[in-house]
Amino acid sequence: MNGDEPTGHRTEVTVPGSGTWWGYTTVPQPAVGCCFDQLRRRSRPALAAAAVHEAGHAVTALFAGMLPTDLQIEAVAPCGQCGTDRARGANRTVDLGQVAAHDVLLVLAAGVQAELEWASQQGPLDPAEQWAIETGGLDDQHLAREVADSLAGVWPPLDYRDPGPWPRSWSWWHQQDRARARVIQLQPQIEAVATRLLVDRHVPAADLPHLILG
Repeated sequence: MNGDEPTGHRTEVTVPGSGTWWGYTTVPQPAVGCCFDQLRRRSRPALAAAAVHEAGHAVTALFAGMLPTDLQIEAVAPCGQCGTDRARGANRTVDLGQVAAHDVLLVLAAGVQAELEWASQQGPLDPAEQWAIETGGLDDQHLAREVADSLAGVWPPLDYRDPGPWPRSWSWWHQQDRARARVIQLQPQIEAVATRLLVDRHVPAADLPHLILG
């Protein structure tokens, strides 16, 4: 592989009702028995994972200077074949034009990084589960590509090559590294938002500054 080729592993997944998403994961796709949700451990319920994912976005967004938005999670029907529990979450009415593009990419990367950090704290995280968590964030990668594409002529497309010793703002792997460091730094705030979201299933935007900043 030369320096002009993407690093990581291209993945594509079709989500009923949402469409087909593609992007890159840091680990290769494992054998998928029934659905990628099945690769998540039963000890890590889907609703809790969704709450952490959305909290990761919300907390990093507030510290990046973005206005808070309503958060929501909901359970969806379990997989009809294997019975795995499933959930989805959303940040409502997010305006991605509020801050510099490199910080928008950080915020988009933070959902998966928050979920990976949370899952690793529950016990060993094997490659199959890591792939499933990263695959659950392919919609965020889609948005990241749209952000980069919107700056055509200023930025190149979203870059999946090795970021190298002088990382580029449009490098997705550089933004993942930034998000990972930010998530670890903001772990208490992310936990506070995720706990509230898991209990109430909805957190109004007006409540987020108090939850996050105290």
